[in-house]
Amino acid sequence: MEQQVNDVIEVTVEELEKHIADMGAVRKLVETKEWKRVIDELYFEEEAIRLVNASGNLALTPDQKGNIMGMMAGIPFLKSFVNRVIATGAQAEQDLKDYEEESAAAVMEVN
Repeated sequence: MEQQVNDVIEVTVEELEKHIADMGAVRKLVETKEWKRVIDELYFEEEAIRLVNASGNLALTPDQKGNIMGMMAGIPFLKSFVNRVIATGAQAEQDLKDYEEESAAAVMEVN
């Protein structure tokens, strides 16, 4: 039973470390000049404007309008994904810190 508990804790710590690493990778990525140019400027700004303008074209078929609306929906989904990875990593960072502090306190009690 104790081994099973240790295995679960080990997996959980590994998952927390993975989320922390993912957060670090995303933070590093979004700080690059390439991200700022391609994603922030071209996609989040210019593509969003282009799609809004295109959606107002009266000559579009319902399928074309649907495709444009789907592309417009992708913009906030990407922003949400990036924010979720960062938030999950930040929570994992705090959870791992709490776990390590609790483990250290438990070891002190045993000794």
